[in-house]
Amino acid sequence: MTENSSAAPSWSSLGLPLGARRNAWIASGAVFLYYLLTMSRDLSFYDSPELALVAVNGGLGHPLGQPLHTMLGWLFSRLPGISGLVGLNLLSALAAALTVVPLVSIAEALCKPADGAPQPSDSSSHPCFCPEVILPAGVGLLALQPALWENATRIEVYSLATLLATWAVARAAPLFVPPLSLPPPSLPPASVPGEDRVHGARAQELTHGWSWFAVGVALGLSASVNAIIALSAALALAPAFAVTVHGRRVRLFDVLRGVGGGIVGLAPFLYIPLVAGRADVFVWGAPTGGDSLRRYLTNADFVHNQGIAAAQIADNLSRWVSWAGTHLLLPLVLVGLVAHFLLARRSGLGRGFAVLAFGLGLAMLIQNVIFWPSIPDYVGYLALSVGVLGAGACAGVVRLAGLGGRFRWLAAGLGVALLLGVAVAHPAIHQRKRHNDRLARTMAAGALKTAPTRAILIVKSDHWVFPLLYLHRAERLRPDVVILPVGLSGASWYWRLLHQHHADLRRFKLRGPGGRLGRIKRFLAANPRRPVLYEHYGYALALGRRPGCPGVWLVADDASCRFAFANSPDAMAPALERHSRDVAEGSAPSADVAAGISLERGDILWRFGRPADALRALRAGVPPAYRPALSPSNLKVTRAGVLRGPPLRWRRRVLIGHWSRNLFLAARLLYAAGHNKAARAHLRAAALGDLPEAKRSLK
Repeated sequence: MTENSSAAPSWSSLGLPLGARRNAWIASGAVFLYYLLTMSRDLSFYDSPELALVAVNGGLGHPLGQPLHTMLGWLFSRLPGISGLVGLNLLSALAAALTVVPLVSIAEALCKPADGAPQPSDSSSHPCFCPEVILPAGVGLLALQPALWENATRIEVYSLATLLATWAVARAAPLFVPPLSLPPPSLPPASVPGEDRVHGARAQELTHGWSWFAVGVALGLSASVNAIIALSAALALAPAFAVTVHGRRVRLFDVLRGVGGGIVGLAPFLYIPLVAGRADVFVWGAPTGGDSLRRYLTNADFVHNQGIAAAQIADNLSRWVSWAGTHLLLPLVLVGLVAHFLLARRSGLGRGFAVLAFGLGLAMLIQNVIFWPSIPDYVGYLALSVGVLGAGACAGVVRLAGLGGRFRWLAAGLGVALLLGVAVAHPAIHQRKRHNDRLARTMAAGALKTAPTRAILIVKSDHWVFPLLYLHRAERLRPDVVILPVGLSGASWYWRLLHQHHADLRRFKLRGPGGRLGRIKRFLAANPRRPVLYEHYGYALALGRRPGCPGVWLVADDASCRFAFANSPDAMAPALERHSRDVAEGSAPSADVAAGISLERGDILWRFGRPADALRALRAGVPPAYRPALSPSNLKVTRAGVLRGPPLRWRRRVLIGHWSRNLFLAARLLYAAGHNKAARAHLRAAALGDLPEAKRSLK
């Protein structure tokens, strides 16, 4: 990797300084192929269905909006020869794979000689031993870390925002290097003696000036996808920028170019007022102006998730460290931080960049009231820093190998350990089966197709709300059905959207006592002839309504049970069994969703005197590896009778669900049926899942 014109920015290097261009593109292509083979072909959970809905229809998602992702998503959803959802998943995979190129550029900058001098021809004697192969290959392999794979293989904003922010970081790094360390520009021969020096200085000056503009544009575009990632990158670059300004190595005009580029990059936000008034598509918040636009742009809908006490922040930090350790992400972070501290002084980014980028991303997570380290959104916010730290870890291994002797063995061991962590971290590299995961569609389509005519579906959890809305609004499945998300029932704009879409709904007073529950009760009272389905048994009781039967997918009221669900078989258990066979734990958080909804399903089936169906439903949400075997005689559980009393209260909270809870309730059912041996086997399996209730029952 010589300091020559081949490392100068060009179109073939995405405008970045890059020496090992061919190998960087090979690594990027290999990563893209793996992402392509393992990515989702359909809907996923969390924000993915919402992002898909607004991209396909040209709507507007939750604050602060993701206008660039929505506009690009609109184009990718219309690629010829593939479905819209495959195109949207492809956008994430492509952006994440392209991020390998700027990460290799960053790794090369970290790996260059400290004095910036030309490298000797014998690569084996250089501190960067064989970087042309090792750096791109290492960065590509580390890109398969589950923390980076997670949002690269489903519809999300983080891959695109991270690509743009990482590109800005790689393009900014040379701007912070002292002039004597800069490589000479590639110039045509001078026609006049002495003109080459003047021409070179002028070309370098112009190149740097437009580089500031390009960095600003990239950060602005990144903010147009995810403002937090762009802000983290900008703040992490601030110390290096301050040192450059202090050393008078940047002109005021260049700073203004950077600011102007940032403003240009924010232009996609003009999409918000253009689409805000549309009534034919899903537009979150209807931010047409005034207070509604202010609330939207200030993220007022989600402010309640922030502002927790210092003790809770410390507890969240401890939980993240524990999670990162068990998921083998922590070693990569620590090695990357050490490598940046030792190598980054001459790279242009400075020693503080990696610490700041990682610290800011982590700080954004742990100050949330609702904190679960495994939430894909929280993993996505760390994608920028994890990628940069991975590039640093690769550079550190290469520099260590270049020292020769025993250091090469140490470097080899460290590299193998990091790659082994990538391969076996949950889900392991050979167990990722997101391409088979269609649980979100199966659930939503099943609930819609089996719903009575003109039914009202009252759902609360994210894994129900937006898959239902996507199929309902984007694919026009069951337009007669009303979908009422509990979380959006407090927003007047959503009620306007409902009445625009369902003109026959009777209006009622939005303002009144009882908060959201009171509002939903008034809505149901105003539309008494519509059958109602509920996500789970407990919420029906909270609304003062006793369910009439388990339904097929959702709990049904009396009217639905009399006319639509008389003697209907359960549909959830067979669908979850197929999902468990084809996906298992290879597509988080589907395994947790399967466990959570099958637990609720088993509970309601047992309460309505269907213990055999309840046992099947409970076990369907358990991955096969943890599911105890049952003999045919164990399946005869008619003596279990009817479950009475309130739903179980668990000692330990989980995000959505956990298979150990299913096994515990299945054990209770088996005990009630007199199958004590099988029940104890289920308790032991639940205890292996670290369930306190199971451990206590076994004592």
